[in-house]
Amino acid sequence: MVAILQFCERYGLVPVLLFSFQLLAPDMSSKADLMDRDLAGYTESISGNDIFKQLFWVSCALVYGVCLLSRGLSRVSKQLFFLIVCLVLVLVITTISLSWTAFFSFTLKRIIFQIIFVFVIFSSVYFSLSRATFSKNICVVISVSVVMGLMALGLSGWDPVRGFSGWAATKNAFGGYILALILLILFSYSIRLDSRRPLLNFEIISMFILFFFLVLSISKTAIMLGVLVMVSYCLNKSILKTLTACIMVLLIGLFVIAPGLSVTLGDEWNVAVLMDDETLTGRGGIWRVLYADLMVNDRFSTGYGYGAYFGVGQIPEYIDDPWSYIRYLNSAHNSYVELMLQLGWLPTLVVLCILFAAVFRVDSKCAYLCLLTVGIHSITESSILRDAHVMWVVYISAIAFGFYESNSESEKAIIDEIS
Repeated sequence: MVAILQFCERYGLVPVLLFSFQLLAPDMSSKADLMDRDLAGYTESISGNDIFKQLFWVSCALVYGVCLLSRGLSRVSKQLFFLIVCLVLVLVITTISLSWTAFFSFTLKRIIFQIIFVFVIFSSVYFSLSRATFSKNICVVISVSVVMGLMALGLSGWDPVRGFSGWAATKNAFGGYILALILLILFSYSIRLDSRRPLLNFEIISMFILFFFLVLSISKTAIMLGVLVMVSYCLNKSILKTLTACIMVLLIGLFVIAPGLSVTLGDEWNVAVLMDDETLTGRGGIWRVLYADLMVNDRFSTGYGYGAYFGVGQIPEYIDDPWSYIRYLNSAHNSYVELMLQLGWLPTLVVLCILFAAVFRVDSKCAYLCLLTVGIHSITESSILRDAHVMWVVYISAIAFGFYESNSESEKAIIDEIS
Protein backbone atom coordinates (compact mmCIF):
# COMPACT_ATOMS: atom_id res chain seq x y z
CA MET A 1 0.00 0.00 0.00
CA VAL A 2 2.83 2.36 0.92
CA ALA A 3 4.59 1.64 -2.38
CA ILE A 4 1.41 2.44 -4.33
CA LEU A 5 0.95 5.74 -2.51
CA GLN A 6 4.58 6.67 -3.13
CA PHE A 7 4.17 5.87 -6.83
CA CYS A 8 1.07 8.09 -6.98
CA GLU A 9 2.97 10.91 -5.28
CA ARG A 10 5.85 10.59 -7.74
CA TYR A 11 3.96 10.12 -11.01
CA GLY A 12 0.32 11.01 -10.35
CA LEU A 13 0.88 14.36 -12.07
CA VAL A 14 1.15 12.60 -15.45
CA PRO A 15 -2.47 11.35 -15.73
CA VAL A 16 -3.74 14.58 -14.15
CA LEU A 17 -2.05 16.70 -16.81
CA LEU A 18 -2.84 14.30 -19.66
CA PHE A 19 -6.52 14.49 -18.74
CA SER A 20 -6.42 18.28 -18.31
CA PHE A 21 -4.75 18.75 -21.71
CA GLN A 22 -7.32 16.48 -23.39
CA LEU A 23 -4.54 14.06 -24.35
CA LEU A 24 -6.41 11.00 -23.07
CA ALA A 25 -9.24 11.76 -25.50
CA PRO A 26 -7.70 13.82 -28.34
CA ASP A 27 -9.90 15.32 -31.03
CA MET A 28 -8.42 14.42 -34.40
CA SER A 29 -11.56 15.29 -36.37
CA SER A 30 -11.94 18.20 -38.78
CA LYS A 31 -11.88 21.47 -36.90
CA ALA A 32 -14.42 24.23 -36.52
CA ASP A 33 -14.54 27.96 -36.02
CA LEU A 34 -15.52 29.94 -32.93
CA MET A 35 -19.27 29.69 -33.53
CA ASP A 36 -19.17 25.94 -34.14
CA ARG A 37 -17.09 25.46 -31.01
CA ASP A 38 -19.67 27.30 -28.90
CA LEU A 39 -22.48 25.27 -30.47
CA ALA A 40 -20.63 22.05 -29.67
CA GLY A 41 -20.09 23.24 -26.12
CA TYR A 42 -23.78 24.09 -25.75
CA THR A 43 -24.79 20.67 -27.07
CA GLU A 44 -22.42 18.98 -24.64
CA SER A 45 -23.75 21.00 -21.73
CA ILE A 46 -27.34 19.90 -22.31
CA SER A 47 -26.34 16.27 -22.79
CA GLY A 48 -24.74 16.06 -19.33
CA ASN A 49 -22.04 13.73 -20.63
CA ASP A 50 -19.42 14.43 -17.96
CA ILE A 51 -19.65 11.31 -15.77
CA PHE A 52 -16.15 10.13 -16.67
CA LYS A 53 -14.71 13.55 -15.82
CA GLN A 54 -16.38 13.52 -12.40
CA LEU A 55 -15.20 9.98 -11.65
CA PHE A 56 -11.65 10.83 -12.67
CA TRP A 57 -11.32 13.92 -10.46
CA VAL A 58 -13.08 12.35 -7.48
CA SER A 59 -10.80 9.30 -7.71
CA CYS A 60 -7.71 11.52 -7.87
CA ALA A 61 -8.94 13.51 -4.86
CA LEU A 62 -9.42 10.31 -2.84
CA VAL A 63 -5.92 9.08 -3.74
CA TYR A 64 -4.22 12.36 -2.85
CA GLY A 65 -6.34 12.63 0.29
CA VAL A 66 -4.96 9.29 1.45
CA CYS A 67 -1.43 10.40 0.51
CA LEU A 68 -1.86 13.55 2.57
CA LEU A 69 -3.19 11.67 5.58
CA SER A 70 -0.37 9.15 5.36
CA ARG A 71 2.14 12.01 5.64
CA GLY A 72 0.41 13.52 8.64
CA LEU A 73 -0.73 17.08 9.31
CA SER A 74 1.64 17.94 12.16
CA ARG A 75 2.63 21.39 10.88
CA VAL A 76 0.97 24.00 8.70
CA SER A 77 3.26 26.76 7.47
CA LYS A 78 2.17 30.40 7.36
CA GLN A 79 2.13 30.35 3.57
CA LEU A 80 -0.01 27.23 3.40
CA PHE A 81 -2.36 28.74 5.97
CA PHE A 82 -2.61 31.89 3.83
CA LEU A 83 -3.39 29.85 0.69
CA ILE A 84 -6.05 27.88 2.58
CA VAL A 85 -7.62 31.14 3.77
CA CYS A 86 -7.64 32.43 0.16
CA LEU A 87 -9.39 29.27 -1.02
CA VAL A 88 -11.94 29.46 1.81
CA LEU A 89 -12.71 33.11 1.05
CA VAL A 90 -13.28 32.38 -2.65
CA LEU A 91 -15.42 29.40 -1.62
CA VAL A 92 -17.49 31.57 0.73
CA ILE A 93 -18.13 34.17 -1.99
CA THR A 94 -19.18 31.56 -4.56
CA THR A 95 -21.30 29.77 -1.95
CA ILE A 96 -23.16 32.97 -1.07
CA SER A 97 -24.32 33.10 -4.70
CA LEU A 98 -26.40 29.98 -3.93
CA SER A 99 -28.89 32.27 -2.21
CA TRP A 100 -29.90 33.99 -5.46
CA THR A 101 -29.07 31.57 -8.25
CA ALA A 102 -31.90 30.08 -10.29
CA PHE A 103 -29.84 26.90 -10.80
CA PHE A 104 -29.01 25.82 -7.26
CA SER A 105 -27.89 22.29 -8.16
CA PHE A 106 -25.56 23.49 -10.95
CA THR A 107 -23.94 26.10 -8.71
CA LEU A 108 -23.49 23.67 -5.84
CA LYS A 109 -22.04 20.99 -8.12
CA ARG A 110 -19.54 23.40 -9.67
CA ILE A 111 -18.45 24.72 -6.29
CA ILE A 112 -17.78 21.17 -5.08
CA PHE A 113 -15.96 20.37 -8.32
CA GLN A 114 -13.69 23.41 -7.94
CA ILE A 115 -12.74 22.32 -4.41
CA ILE A 116 -11.82 18.86 -5.70
CA PHE A 117 -10.10 20.22 -8.78
CA VAL A 118 -7.90 22.75 -6.95
CA PHE A 119 -6.95 20.15 -4.33
CA VAL A 120 -5.92 17.58 -6.97
CA ILE A 121 -3.87 19.99 -9.10
CA PHE A 122 -2.12 21.54 -6.10
CA SER A 123 -1.41 18.15 -4.50
CA SER A 124 -0.17 16.46 -7.67
CA VAL A 125 2.26 19.30 -8.42
CA TYR A 126 3.49 19.66 -4.85
CA PHE A 127 3.97 15.92 -4.27
CA SER A 128 5.91 15.53 -7.54
CA LEU A 129 8.13 18.45 -6.55
CA SER A 130 8.76 17.06 -3.07
CA ARG A 131 9.60 13.66 -4.60
CA ALA A 132 11.93 15.30 -7.15
CA THR A 133 9.97 13.83 -10.09
CA PHE A 134 8.32 17.00 -11.41
CA SER A 135 10.67 17.29 -14.40
CA LYS A 136 10.17 13.61 -15.29
CA ASN A 137 6.39 14.06 -15.22
CA ILE A 138 6.62 17.13 -17.44
CA CYS A 139 8.89 15.29 -19.90
CA VAL A 140 6.28 12.54 -20.28
CA VAL A 141 3.45 15.03 -20.85
CA ILE A 142 5.53 17.04 -23.33
CA SER A 143 6.48 13.85 -25.22
CA VAL A 144 2.84 12.77 -25.53
CA SER A 145 1.84 16.30 -26.60
CA VAL A 146 4.48 16.44 -29.33
CA VAL A 147 3.51 13.00 -30.65
CA MET A 148 -0.19 13.91 -30.68
CA GLY A 149 0.55 17.22 -32.39
CA LEU A 150 2.63 15.55 -35.10
CA MET A 151 -0.05 12.88 -35.58
CA ALA A 152 -2.73 15.56 -35.94
CA LEU A 153 -0.57 17.43 -38.44
CA GLY A 154 -0.08 14.25 -40.45
CA LEU A 155 -3.78 13.30 -40.37
CA SER A 156 -5.46 16.66 -40.95
CA GLY A 157 -2.66 18.78 -42.40
CA TRP A 158 -2.50 22.55 -42.08
CA ASP A 159 -5.35 24.85 -43.00
CA PRO A 160 -3.91 28.31 -43.88
CA VAL A 161 -7.34 29.87 -43.20
CA ARG A 162 -8.41 28.23 -39.93
CA GLY A 163 -4.91 27.36 -38.76
CA PHE A 164 -3.66 24.25 -37.02
CA SER A 165 -5.74 23.02 -34.07
CA GLY A 166 -3.79 19.89 -33.16
CA TRP A 167 -5.80 17.59 -30.90
CA ALA A 168 -8.05 20.45 -29.67
CA ALA A 169 -11.39 21.69 -30.99
CA THR A 170 -10.10 25.09 -32.20
CA LYS A 171 -6.82 26.86 -32.81
CA ASN A 172 -7.39 29.12 -29.77
CA ALA A 173 -7.91 26.14 -27.48
CA PHE A 174 -4.82 24.50 -28.96
CA GLY A 175 -2.88 27.73 -28.46
CA GLY A 176 -3.84 27.64 -24.79
CA TYR A 177 -2.51 24.09 -24.48
CA ILE A 178 0.79 25.05 -26.09
CA LEU A 179 1.19 28.12 -23.87
CA ALA A 180 0.57 26.01 -20.79
CA LEU A 181 3.13 23.42 -21.94
CA ILE A 182 5.74 26.15 -22.51
CA LEU A 183 5.12 27.47 -19.00
CA LEU A 184 5.51 23.97 -17.55
CA ILE A 185 8.85 23.54 -19.35
CA LEU A 186 10.04 26.82 -17.81
CA PHE A 187 8.85 25.63 -14.38
CA SER A 188 10.86 22.44 -14.87
CA TYR A 189 13.92 24.41 -15.93
CA SER A 190 13.64 26.72 -12.90
CA ILE A 191 14.06 23.77 -10.54
CA ARG A 192 17.58 23.24 -11.83
CA LEU A 193 18.71 26.87 -11.76
CA ASP A 194 20.58 26.38 -8.49
CA SER A 195 22.82 23.80 -10.13
CA ARG A 196 23.41 26.16 -13.11
CA ARG A 197 22.48 23.45 -15.58
CA PRO A 198 21.40 24.65 -19.04
CA LEU A 199 18.24 23.60 -20.80
CA LEU A 200 18.29 19.91 -21.65
CA ASN A 201 18.44 18.97 -25.32
CA PHE A 202 14.98 17.44 -24.93
CA GLU A 203 13.58 20.72 -23.60
CA ILE A 204 15.21 22.76 -26.36
CA ILE A 205 13.86 20.50 -29.11
CA SER A 206 10.42 20.38 -27.47
CA MET A 207 10.32 24.17 -27.19
CA PHE A 208 11.10 24.56 -30.90
CA ILE A 209 8.38 22.06 -31.84
CA LEU A 210 5.83 23.72 -29.57
CA PHE A 211 6.56 27.15 -31.06
CA PHE A 212 6.30 25.55 -34.51
CA PHE A 213 2.81 24.32 -33.58
CA LEU A 214 2.01 27.78 -32.22
CA VAL A 215 2.95 29.46 -35.51
CA LEU A 216 0.92 26.94 -37.52
CA SER A 217 -2.12 27.64 -35.35
CA ILE A 218 -2.22 31.26 -36.60
CA SER A 219 -3.70 32.15 -33.21
CA LYS A 220 -2.59 35.74 -32.81
CA THR A 221 -3.23 35.85 -29.06
CA ALA A 222 -1.35 32.60 -28.43
CA ILE A 223 1.63 33.60 -30.59
CA MET A 224 1.87 37.01 -28.93
CA LEU A 225 1.69 35.44 -25.47
CA GLY A 226 4.26 32.81 -26.43
CA VAL A 227 6.76 35.52 -27.31
CA LEU A 228 5.80 37.51 -24.20
CA VAL A 229 6.42 34.46 -21.99
CA MET A 230 9.95 33.96 -23.32
CA VAL A 231 10.85 37.64 -23.08
CA SER A 232 9.31 38.04 -19.61
CA TYR A 233 11.17 35.00 -18.30
CA CYS A 234 14.44 36.80 -19.01
CA LEU A 235 13.43 39.72 -16.79
CA ASN A 236 14.53 40.19 -13.22
CA LYS A 237 11.93 38.96 -10.70
CA SER A 238 11.30 42.39 -9.22
CA ILE A 239 10.76 43.91 -12.68
CA LEU A 240 8.44 41.06 -13.68
CA LYS A 241 6.54 41.49 -10.41
CA THR A 242 6.02 45.21 -11.05
CA LEU A 243 5.04 44.65 -14.69
CA THR A 244 2.54 41.95 -13.72
CA ALA A 245 1.00 44.11 -11.00
CA CYS A 246 0.57 47.09 -13.35
CA ILE A 247 -1.02 45.05 -16.14
CA MET A 248 -3.40 43.24 -13.79
CA VAL A 249 -4.53 46.50 -12.19
CA LEU A 250 -5.14 47.91 -15.69
CA LEU A 251 -7.16 44.87 -16.84
CA ILE A 252 -9.26 44.66 -13.68
CA GLY A 253 -9.91 48.38 -13.83
CA LEU A 254 -10.92 48.24 -17.49
CA PHE A 255 -13.19 45.17 -17.41
CA VAL A 256 -14.54 45.17 -13.85
CA ILE A 257 -14.11 48.37 -11.83
CA ALA A 258 -14.91 50.94 -14.55
CA PRO A 259 -18.17 49.25 -15.73
CA GLY A 260 -19.21 48.58 -12.12
CA LEU A 261 -18.66 52.16 -10.98
CA SER A 262 -20.28 53.45 -14.17
CA VAL A 263 -23.51 51.55 -13.51
CA THR A 264 -23.43 52.52 -9.82
CA LEU A 265 -23.22 56.19 -10.83
CA GLY A 266 -26.10 55.83 -13.31
CA ASP A 267 -24.09 55.58 -16.51
CA GLU A 268 -23.70 52.65 -18.92
CA TRP A 269 -20.01 52.73 -19.89
CA ASN A 270 -18.01 49.57 -20.51
CA VAL A 271 -15.11 48.58 -22.74
CA ALA A 272 -17.47 47.16 -25.41
CA VAL A 273 -18.71 50.65 -26.34
CA LEU A 274 -15.21 51.38 -27.69
CA MET A 275 -15.28 48.32 -29.98
CA ASP A 276 -17.05 47.20 -33.12
CA ASP A 277 -19.10 44.01 -32.89
CA GLU A 278 -16.58 42.21 -35.12
CA THR A 279 -13.55 43.20 -33.06
CA LEU A 280 -11.46 40.26 -31.82
CA THR A 281 -13.37 37.71 -33.92
CA GLY A 282 -16.79 38.84 -32.75
CA ARG A 283 -15.89 39.23 -29.08
CA GLY A 284 -16.72 42.95 -29.13
CA GLY A 285 -20.34 42.09 -29.93
CA ILE A 286 -20.41 39.28 -27.36
CA TRP A 287 -19.19 41.55 -24.55
CA ARG A 288 -21.63 44.31 -25.56
CA VAL A 289 -24.59 41.93 -25.25
CA LEU A 290 -23.40 40.40 -21.97
CA TYR A 291 -22.72 43.78 -20.32
CA ALA A 292 -26.17 44.87 -21.51
CA ASP A 293 -27.69 41.75 -19.91
CA LEU A 294 -26.17 42.72 -16.56
CA MET A 295 -27.49 46.29 -16.86
CA VAL A 296 -30.98 45.56 -18.18
CA ASN A 297 -31.66 42.82 -15.62
CA ASP A 298 -30.02 44.72 -12.76
CA ARG A 299 -27.44 41.96 -12.17
CA PHE A 300 -24.29 44.07 -11.90
CA SER A 301 -24.33 43.69 -8.12
CA THR A 302 -25.00 39.96 -7.78
CA GLY A 303 -24.68 38.23 -11.14
CA TYR A 304 -26.64 35.04 -11.80
CA GLY A 305 -24.78 32.73 -9.42
CA TYR A 306 -21.49 30.86 -9.76
CA GLY A 307 -21.55 28.60 -12.83
CA ALA A 308 -25.22 29.44 -13.41
CA TYR A 309 -25.12 31.42 -16.65
CA PHE A 310 -23.58 29.16 -19.30
CA GLY A 311 -23.82 25.38 -19.53
CA VAL A 312 -26.94 24.91 -17.42
CA GLY A 313 -29.03 23.28 -20.13
CA GLN A 314 -31.01 26.47 -20.72
CA ILE A 315 -30.21 29.49 -22.87
CA PRO A 316 -30.12 32.75 -20.83
CA GLU A 317 -33.25 34.73 -21.65
CA TYR A 318 -31.48 37.93 -22.72
CA ILE A 319 -29.31 36.23 -25.36
CA ASP A 320 -32.00 33.82 -26.56
CA ASP A 321 -32.24 35.34 -30.03
CA PRO A 322 -33.11 32.68 -32.66
CA TRP A 323 -31.40 34.77 -35.35
CA SER A 324 -28.09 35.21 -33.57
CA TYR A 325 -25.17 32.87 -32.93
CA ILE A 326 -24.84 34.43 -29.45
CA ARG A 327 -27.60 32.14 -28.15
CA TYR A 328 -25.16 29.21 -28.57
CA LEU A 329 -22.36 30.72 -26.49
CA ASN A 330 -20.77 28.44 -23.91
CA SER A 331 -18.59 31.18 -22.40
CA ALA A 332 -18.17 34.95 -22.37
CA HIS A 333 -14.74 34.62 -24.04
CA ASN A 334 -13.42 36.86 -21.26
CA SER A 335 -12.70 35.74 -17.69
CA TYR A 336 -13.53 39.11 -16.16
CA VAL A 337 -16.89 39.45 -17.89
CA GLU A 338 -17.80 35.83 -17.14
CA LEU A 339 -17.06 36.18 -13.44
CA MET A 340 -19.20 39.33 -13.35
CA LEU A 341 -22.05 37.39 -14.97
CA GLN A 342 -21.79 34.84 -12.16
CA LEU A 343 -20.93 36.90 -9.07
CA GLY A 344 -21.47 40.59 -9.78
CA TRP A 345 -18.78 43.23 -10.11
CA LEU A 346 -17.81 43.74 -6.43
CA PRO A 347 -17.58 40.01 -5.57
CA THR A 348 -15.63 39.52 -8.81
CA LEU A 349 -13.20 42.24 -7.77
CA VAL A 350 -12.72 40.59 -4.37
CA VAL A 351 -12.22 37.10 -5.89
CA LEU A 352 -9.64 38.37 -8.39
CA CYS A 353 -7.75 40.25 -5.67
CA ILE A 354 -7.68 37.09 -3.52
CA LEU A 355 -6.45 34.91 -6.38
CA PHE A 356 -3.76 37.41 -7.33
CA ALA A 357 -2.75 37.90 -3.68
CA ALA A 358 -2.01 34.16 -3.52
CA VAL A 359 0.55 34.60 -6.31
CA PHE A 360 2.20 37.60 -4.67
CA ARG A 361 2.29 35.76 -1.33
CA VAL A 362 4.37 32.87 -2.70
CA ASP A 363 6.61 35.47 -4.40
CA SER A 364 7.87 33.22 -7.21
CA LYS A 365 9.13 34.37 -10.60
CA CYS A 366 7.30 31.50 -12.31
CA ALA A 367 4.09 32.40 -10.48
CA TYR A 368 4.35 36.04 -11.64
CA LEU A 369 5.00 34.85 -15.19
CA CYS A 370 1.96 32.61 -15.07
CA LEU A 371 -0.27 35.35 -13.62
CA LEU A 372 0.81 37.72 -16.39
CA THR A 373 0.08 35.09 -19.06
CA VAL A 374 -3.27 33.99 -17.64
CA GLY A 375 -4.33 37.59 -17.00
CA ILE A 376 -3.75 38.63 -20.62
CA HIS A 377 -5.11 35.34 -21.99
CA SER A 378 -8.30 36.03 -19.99
CA ILE A 379 -9.04 39.01 -22.22
CA THR A 380 -10.14 36.71 -25.04
CA GLU A 381 -10.96 33.44 -23.23
CA SER A 382 -12.76 32.52 -20.00
CA SER A 383 -10.16 30.63 -18.00
CA ILE A 384 -10.10 31.83 -14.38
CA LEU A 385 -12.08 29.73 -11.88
CA ARG A 386 -13.70 27.87 -14.77
CA ASP A 387 -14.01 24.07 -14.52
CA ALA A 388 -10.91 22.28 -15.86
CA HIS A 389 -9.61 24.99 -18.22
CA VAL A 390 -5.94 24.38 -18.98
CA MET A 391 -4.89 27.94 -18.09
CA TRP A 392 -6.62 27.57 -14.72
CA VAL A 393 -4.67 24.31 -14.32
CA VAL A 394 -1.34 26.00 -14.92
CA TYR A 395 -2.33 28.91 -12.66
CA ILE A 396 -2.91 26.56 -9.71
CA SER A 397 0.28 24.70 -10.66
CA ALA A 398 2.24 27.97 -10.51
CA ILE A 399 0.97 28.70 -7.00
CA ALA A 400 1.92 25.17 -5.89
CA PHE A 401 5.32 25.59 -7.55
CA GLY A 402 5.89 28.95 -5.85
CA PHE A 403 4.78 27.50 -2.50
CA TYR A 404 7.30 24.67 -2.85
CA GLU A 405 10.07 27.11 -3.83
CA SER A 406 9.40 29.33 -0.84
CA ASN A 407 9.33 26.39 1.57
CA SER A 408 12.59 25.05 0.15
CA GLU A 409 14.27 28.43 0.56
CA SER A 410 13.01 28.69 4.15
CA GLU A 411 14.32 25.23 4.99
CA LYS A 412 17.72 26.09 3.45
CA ALA A 413 17.88 29.29 5.49
CA ILE A 414 17.14 27.39 8.72
CA ILE A 415 19.84 24.81 7.91
CA ASP A 416 22.35 27.58 7.17
CA GLU A 417 21.60 29.26 10.49
CA ILE A 418 22.05 25.99 12.41
CA SER A 419 25.31 25.19 10.67
